[in-house]
Amino acid sequence: MGWATGCMEQWILEHMESYGTFENECMVILYDDMAKLLKDARFHYKEVSQEAKDIGSQVHGIIERHIKTNLAGKIPVYLELNKDPAVNPDEVHNGYNAFLEWEKKFVVRYIETEQTIFHAQELFGGTLDCIAELKDGIYCIDFKASKGFYDGYGKQVASYKFARESVKEPTTLNVKTRDDREFSCTLNPIKIDGIGVLRLDKETGQPEWKDYSSKYDRKIKSFLALLDFWYKDKNRQLKGNDRAKKLKAT
Repeated sequence: MGWATGCMEQWILEHMESYGTFENECMVILYDDMAKLLKDARFHYKEVSQEAKDIGSQVHGIIERHIKTNLAGKIPVYLELNKDPAVNPDEVHNGYNAFLEWEKKFVVRYIETEQTIFHAQELFGGTLDCIAELKDGIYCIDFKASKGFYDGYGKQVASYKFARESVKEPTTLNVKTRDDREFSCTLNPIKIDGIGVLRLDKETGQPEWKDYSSKYDRKIKSFLALLDFWYKDKNRQLKGNDRAKKLKAT
């Protein structure tokens, strides 16, 4: 809420002159014009949010290509960015540069990227950004191009580790996406030592790493509690699995 209000304030300060006139060195805005100014500024946060999503998607996309090039046994070069006029290329460059700086200091090798995951007992899935061997062990990593670390990040990356480690033998997942694409992927068992989020600053080009490993137990318990709430709230029909038995007993 505070962030959206801040976006509205910024928009008003940048555009208010076009809604009024100057009289004796004072800005005068009539009531109807003020109402229009506030109405126009009200949903500016949606434009800012969409632009941030577009930048974040491009940063994620170029990092995915970088890691896949590495996994293919090739040496990644500085990849050309998409020519999208709606996205600030400097901010995409900065996000990618932040990733490269972090990679140079901490990454030993990559193991997986953009991996589809699913937990058969708890009934949730997703796509994890990266599993890599760092200097401190094998980590499940989520990349963010946000302006800060937010409350849900720890629970999100904890859920990825939890789901990925639920694979106890080679397993093939048959996946159907929201846009009706279908593909299969094979997962092998893996032991993950830690979890963390890498924030890639779009303005400064600096990486910021946050290790959530010590909070893993609390974060995954919180995530599963929220998942219980979601299933109950949506009144989902569950049959023949541990989650159904647990929810039925409460």
